[in-house]
Amino acid sequence: MRFLIFPIVLFAMQVSSTIFSEDAKTDQPREASATWRGSRAWIGPDWWANPLTDWSIRDGVVHAAAGKDRTLCWLPAEVEADPDSTDGQSLDLSVDLTFVPIKGDKNLRPITAGFRIGRRGGIDEYRHALVSATKFFDAGLRSNGELVLGSKTSDEAVAIGDAPIRLTLTGQRSGQRIALTLSAENGQQTWQIQDTVSLDKVVGGISLLADGPPRAGGSRPAGMCKFADVDLTGSLISSHPDRSFGPILWSQYTLDQNRVRLMVQFAPLGKGNRSKARLCLRGEDNQGEFREMGTQPVEKLSRTAVFTLDDWDGTVDRDYQIRFDWLGQTYRWSGTIRAEPAADEPFQLACFSCDNGYLFPIPAMVGQVSRQDPDMMFFAGDQIYESYGGFGVVRRADTPVAMLDYLRKYYQFGWTWRDLLKDRPSVILPDDHDVFQGNIWGHGGRALPPSDKKNDWAAGGYLMPADWVNAVERTQVGSLPDPAIDKVLPHGIKPYFTDLTYAGIGFAILEDRKFKTGPNAIPASDRPRGDGYDLLGPDQEAFLARWADEWTGQRVKVALSQTIFCNAATHVGENLKRGRYYHDSGAWPVEARNRAVRILGDCEALSIHGDQHLGVLLRQGVDDFDDAGYAFMVPGTANGFPRAWWPGVNKGQPEPGGDYTGKFHDDAGHPIHILAVGNPQPGSNLLPKTTDPMEIGYRKGSGYGVVDFSADRRSAKISLYRLGDQEEMFDGFPQTIQIRSRSN
Repeated sequence: MRFLIFPIVLFAMQVSSTIFSEDAKTDQPREASATWRGSRAWIGPDWWANPLTDWSIRDGVVHAAAGKDRTLCWLPAEVEADPDSTDGQSLDLSVDLTFVPIKGDKNLRPITAGFRIGRRGGIDEYRHALVSATKFFDAGLRSNGELVLGSKTSDEAVAIGDAPIRLTLTGQRSGQRIALTLSAENGQQTWQIQDTVSLDKVVGGISLLADGPPRAGGSRPAGMCKFADVDLTGSLISSHPDRSFGPILWSQYTLDQNRVRLMVQFAPLGKGNRSKARLCLRGEDNQGEFREMGTQPVEKLSRTAVFTLDDWDGTVDRDYQIRFDWLGQTYRWSGTIRAEPAADEPFQLACFSCDNGYLFPIPAMVGQVSRQDPDMMFFAGDQIYESYGGFGVVRRADTPVAMLDYLRKYYQFGWTWRDLLKDRPSVILPDDHDVFQGNIWGHGGRALPPSDKKNDWAAGGYLMPADWVNAVERTQVGSLPDPAIDKVLPHGIKPYFTDLTYAGIGFAILEDRKFKTGPNAIPASDRPRGDGYDLLGPDQEAFLARWADEWTGQRVKVALSQTIFCNAATHVGENLKRGRYYHDSGAWPVEARNRAVRILGDCEALSIHGDQHLGVLLRQGVDDFDDAGYAFMVPGTANGFPRAWWPGVNKGQPEPGGDYTGKFHDDAGHPIHILAVGNPQPGSNLLPKTTDPMEIGYRKGSGYGVVDFSADRRSAKISLYRLGDQEEMFDGFPQTIQIRSRSN
């Protein structure tokens, strides 16, 4: 595979983006690396596959399963017009292309292969355009022999056989127009089609294309395409080597009582890869060269490597570097394990949940959080959804394929947040959509009964295989301290609930779905309250009680889980209608909920949650209002399925600006005191799909939360930020609450 950029730019593809300096976008020559070698699912660090399950390398040749909008996107290059040049700029793209019928088909079915260029999306960010392109220009060859150049097709059919066809797209700029020529050559004959179009049509990302009839994720394609020997040349091609992604994708860590747990996420590197990840640290004064501290293998299914460092001196910053050898290159990823804030210093926790994906990579929010520079980050679940990035979902017993489908989605989460995750501790908890099972009732970790494999899954249990669930959870919780119990649940799934002490704060890290009873598994007469059935389960309740009584090194208590322990939403769904179904929330089972809330209330823990796509600060009640602790639920970073807290509104939607704070009983009967709420705008669920994605997210109430603990840990300021980069808060925020603080 040959890569050339004229006049003198050669773009590098062999290193992680973190090691490029400020001159990454350079006109100086760089070496290129042909990573189309071997056989594997992942194409390489300079390519993004839509989706990962439909593209692979076999013996150095890229294979694609054709389907609607199947693209393989170049990361380090795009078509970019020089505003100071009006004539003479050019582009030249070429590739060897072969059509391959599906086994059992006598003839090729209709598919198109070639190039998709000018890829842009509703957010001006190259990663957004990878998965949410709204503008693009196709130049390719159909399996019936037609050449396609935008809206034009050729009159004469290309003779397609078993041998590769050299497909070439050239362009010559003249003012704000570009003359394009698409040619196909089979070694004996050449066919061409030409057109002149607006230059704006081709400005943007560059992709290979294998387009075919729409199909669900993982289903049988209409045909296969093979690609080899790609050339990329021309002064219209800009070089961005810092955009490469992989094979080291990101890192995340926790620091708990002098023990660091650091996890590294990798790309799928193929069966032949035997390299180990190497962790290197600077000296104790954080000066000088990096020294290797240990190696870890990359776990086969999750593609993660986990390092543990004991006897850690948490009083100083320490730079680290992950090194990994792949295809003859040493890749590096760098970060900093921060000094632990003292228990008498201010401490900021940023909280996130529920990213529906249409704002990927949320540049405005990420930029704002970067400027706020929190001490720690908490992701409460639904880092991805089944629809994340498009192309459906692979739910089946084929664990390796389903894992690639999950990883492709989850890699977008990591790509969004990795520059923050690498330099501060984080807690990341999987929720229902992370395991491809919306509204899951884990029922003690059992397998879902075969008779209930429907979309409601209310009998309780896991739809996906245990090894897949464990691997998914490892990608998110692999950097947490050891689980509180060493136990394997009936289906083979392992618990991960645990605790963590950091900056004088004791964190309980809970699983509020894994043990929850399925409502359809109990008599209908018992369902309204669910008394006698599980929410956290006996083992986790016992752990929570022990944690509430143990204060070593802690001044305050904080519980982190996915779902708030009440039903703090009244209106749900696309039409935001009044709904009274609370079994999916932490309000049910009622008796088990009350036990958990009493434990948290007795130690005056602040609990923080996500899941419900709605920002709320409230005080819990069990027997009466305000007899338990405070709870803070953050909205989705990109809200999809909307929810609102509009008590008293039973028909239609309210007028904007209503005050919905005060004391109420939720639909499960729990007394809750609403202190502030960040509702969506009425009618936001009815916005047309052509609306600017940032406006959709803003009006649906997307955002995130920040908790600022005072230096004496006696109070916390609760902030709820709207989507954007102007530090705009929802009405009613911030709120300052008083919390219990102990001296140790």
